[in-house]
Amino acid sequence: MPERGRTRVRAVAAALLALTVAGTAACGPRRVSPRAAPPASGLSMVALGDSVPSGYGCTCDGYVQSLADRIKAATGRAVLVHNDAEPGATSTDVADAIGDEPVSSDLAASDLVVVQVGANDFDMDAITQCGTADPACGQPVLQALRANLTRIVATAEATAHHPVVAVIGYWNITVDGAVGAAYGTAFAAASEQATEKVNRTISDVATATAAVYVDTHAPFKGTANDRDPTADLQNDGDHPNASGHEIIADAAFRALQAAHVDCPADHSRPLFGPTAPDQCH
Repeated sequence: MPERGRTRVRAVAAALLALTVAGTAACGPRRVSPRAAPPASGLSMVALGDSVPSGYGCTCDGYVQSLADRIKAATGRAVLVHNDAEPGATSTDVADAIGDEPVSSDLAASDLVVVQVGANDFDMDAITQCGTADPACGQPVLQALRANLTRIVATAEATAHHPVVAVIGYWNITVDGAVGAAYGTAFAAASEQATEKVNRTISDVATATAAVYVDTHAPFKGTANDRDPTADLQNDGDHPNASGHEIIADAAFRALQAAHVDCPADHSRPLFGPTAPDQCH
């Protein structure tokens, strides 16, 4: 590996290592021109996905910027955010976009990539029709999600800085809280099952690609699935409000802390993931 690249990786590793010892520090997105570059001592962060990482509907900084703020507070390094998430995006949309501008250039300069996508791959009618009776229902959609997400993560990890990639699950891929409850118990059960399948797919991709999986289901719904997330959602019951975005930012920050493994200096990048140093490359 060229010395310049190795020096860059060591700098990123040193900055992100601080996440393991720092405490947590704060919801629409802040889009930065792809032509902008972080300071020499700074970090570049890219967000990909749907309306949740885009910050849709929230008059707040969004969890992407809030996560960047936490990292800055922990490392002392400025974090330049490129929020390329788009409301309504499916995993196919994101997989297709990674080769286009400005996403391609943003990824090429990235040190951390956050991906949250998959909820829009399903629709509420299909979830209702599937119900909870047929385990095979929805499998073609899940297989496509797995393939698309694997491509997204692999493409990001192969870029020049070999960024850390975090893939984020969902508390619910449809509506939740009081809005979801109004659809009845059958819908709630079907929605919960579909969400579990999507999250398992996202988690499996993270394991297979040495990415970091971020669980948001437990923070929103409780470890026993007995927490009402109404207060953390907008009036549509679908998108997080300011407190909801803070929940996601905190979950992502904690996952990066917990998953950190620092690769030796002669390897190409630090590995954040639920795997061992022998998977450094």
